[in-house]
Amino acid sequence: MHRFLLVTIFVSFLFLSAKAQDVTLSGTITDKETNEPLVGASVVTDGRMGVTTDLDGKYTIKLSKGIQKLKFSFIGYEPQTEEIDLSLGAPTIKNVALGLKSEQLGIVVVSASQYQKSIAEETVSMEVVSKALIQNTNATDLGEAIDKTPGVTIQDSQVSIRGGSSWSYGVGTRTAVMQDGVSMMSADLGEPQLRQVPMENVEQIEVIKGASSVVYGSSALNGVVNVITSWPKSAKPVTTITAFQKVYDNPPDIYSGDTYTRKVDSAGILVDRLIQYPDDTLKWWGNGEVRGASGLNFNHARKIKNVDLIVGGNFFHHKSFLQFADELRGGINFKTRIHNKKRPGMNYGLNGILVYEHSGRFFLAANPNESALRSAVPGDDQYFRMNLDPHFHYLNEKGMKHTLETRYMYIMRISRNLETTPHAKSHQVILNYMFQKLWKKWSITTGIPLNMGLSKSNLYKGLRISYSGAVFAQGEFKTKRLSAVAGLRYEIIGIDDFTESSTPVFRSGLNYRFGKGSFLRASFGQSYRLPTIAERYLEEDLNPQVRIIPNRELTAEKGLSAEIGLKQLVAVSEWQAYLDFSYFYQQYKDLVQYGFVSPGSRPELFEGLPESYIVGLYPQNISNALVTGFEVGLASRGKIGEIGIAALIGYTYTYPVNLDSARGYGAGQYLNEFFKYMVNRIDLDNPDVDKVLMLRPRHLVKGDVQLDYKKVSFGISVIYGSYPENIPVTERTAVDFISGEFGATQRYTDANVTGDLVFNLRAGYQVLEQLRVGFIANNITNEIYAYRPSKVEPIRNFTLQLRVTL
Repeated sequence: MHRFLLVTIFVSFLFLSAKAQDVTLSGTITDKETNEPLVGASVVTDGRMGVTTDLDGKYTIKLSKGIQKLKFSFIGYEPQTEEIDLSLGAPTIKNVALGLKSEQLGIVVVSASQYQKSIAEETVSMEVVSKALIQNTNATDLGEAIDKTPGVTIQDSQVSIRGGSSWSYGVGTRTAVMQDGVSMMSADLGEPQLRQVPMENVEQIEVIKGASSVVYGSSALNGVVNVITSWPKSAKPVTTITAFQKVYDNPPDIYSGDTYTRKVDSAGILVDRLIQYPDDTLKWWGNGEVRGASGLNFNHARKIKNVDLIVGGNFFHHKSFLQFADELRGGINFKTRIHNKKRPGMNYGLNGILVYEHSGRFFLAANPNESALRSAVPGDDQYFRMNLDPHFHYLNEKGMKHTLETRYMYIMRISRNLETTPHAKSHQVILNYMFQKLWKKWSITTGIPLNMGLSKSNLYKGLRISYSGAVFAQGEFKTKRLSAVAGLRYEIIGIDDFTESSTPVFRSGLNYRFGKGSFLRASFGQSYRLPTIAERYLEEDLNPQVRIIPNRELTAEKGLSAEIGLKQLVAVSEWQAYLDFSYFYQQYKDLVQYGFVSPGSRPELFEGLPESYIVGLYPQNISNALVTGFEVGLASRGKIGEIGIAALIGYTYTYPVNLDSARGYGAGQYLNEFFKYMVNRIDLDNPDVDKVLMLRPRHLVKGDVQLDYKKVSFGISVIYGSYPENIPVTERTAVDFISGEFGATQRYTDANVTGDLVFNLRAGYQVLEQLRVGFIANNITNEIYAYRPSKVEPIRNFTLQLRVTL
């Protein structure tokens, strides 16, 4: 017994002596160029013991006395190996600055994998809109910023990726819009709040193309737009102030001297009448009046001891070229992050946004041709929007990360539309908990997102309750060449007493690096979306003849998407570019699509309504829809000689079909038409036009290139969209009736059948280190074009921008 006790004491003494020899090594890992802390960087010993940096880029590791060899690394950066002498046994500090790999663009994203990762190694297609592009093009809201993205179209406030959705009157969305990973969609309409995002504090915008419901839930049927806002990067306070003035040119005088014959039906006043257009037919404002916009925004970032602080604000006044569509908007925002001094790796804070908006609503033009800028259905809306976002992050010494992101979103809307004065209020509480653990080759991310909304409006009856709760898990395995990811989500989602329990949705993906700078990827994902309160219950008069009709029988949409893609790095001197090709497949079941109906086609929907209604806007489920296509793109950053070059260019081709309109449709026939109509337009008298999903441009080209030389910069952007082939008869009839001209839509189609090509130019000059002047000319050829029938996009306009950095 005594011998056993002596042995125990001796072993314990040895153990305690060994522990006493441990030495604490700590420090910060930063970006060599920007001095920004690198979150999640690895510190690994020869013995494969290691830690990762916290949200401040800091690390702490206990090592034995003596000379230790450590490897400091981070994705997209050149690893650095250091020998550190710990022989003295005293706590030691070692700070490391890592530089970007020469073969990397330095584009790091977080949205798909939930941690920082090189875009080249992602298993899905992604695009990144940089802060520089947002600033240099003077994007005043999120819609203007992401409209630069290849494969993306904006129709009113709806975001469509690769033809996955069409115009839907601002309700429901198949693209989830997030700010810092938390939803920015309203509780009742499911409408992305594109004007609520503080553009003055956007670091970058990440666009995921394809089903993303595993991580982001309902509404991510078509993809995700995630806005990443910035934090202070250094102890030095930085303030940025931007002011601009925009002026619209006169609309093109394309109808001057022309004549046409106007016809109306027997219920109208005119029978046949030859009309000659006057000069400046499109222009509705007076000769001495200037239409345009002015704005001011600021952003202040600073560190105060252990507190990170962002304060920003914006003001925007728009005298629109569209009649009754003026806008006045102002907002303030703030972000706070407190680093716990006693527990490294822990931080918490409160973020907030307050926005007031008063804007006119332009729904349909008085006529899509000579009165394209005049409103047939005027409306007036006032909004008060508020976000409050408490947040908590903790990354412990074992590399386990706990994140709690919450959001309270309040939206009040006061609308005036003719004699009706509807009011709406919605409250939404979002709570997202996420756990993440990163190893050298493995990572796991799990989460429990919860959401509840209360909405009331005289657009629908009673108080409506929406709710959802889910659990998801996503794992990733990574080697030097291979990245494999798989995830699963189960969600319960409902509105009032209607509850939808989703079948588990699954995603998987592979990315294989088979050569220097060559990446092959493949992915598959399932998705779903529950129709919104608005789609089920909203009733509103757009004018005395047109009414939005609800559909309480709508069922949940389900979808899947698959993709195979190739990304190739091309490097010349200090300039690098990624060439990307992808083929995608998207299939949807019970797709919700708005369409026009009439008392003649659906008399049961007009029962009990006044006879003055001649058309209704009605959402319906399409049983089966298919969208396939391919995309070719280029993204670049860097320098050739003294010239800096940044580019974002892409061409997207889609063939979207309604399989319900194509009974007995085989794969061979689909492929034949896929290639046949790649080079041929489908005319209205072609029977195949009924198969095509409505209001979708099948060819889309978007490109932006900026050149920088010393203090001077020059940029050009190009947008081309083919004209949609399938505009339903009911919709054409409704537009014609409002226009008082049967054939008005066809006349517009004939004039724009080849699609629309728009050029934008910009130039900038760095006057002083703190002052930059920019000049922007948009739509320089003054095209009259529209992304949806009867609402024209901006005519030629010029903007002078001043940006001060203090």
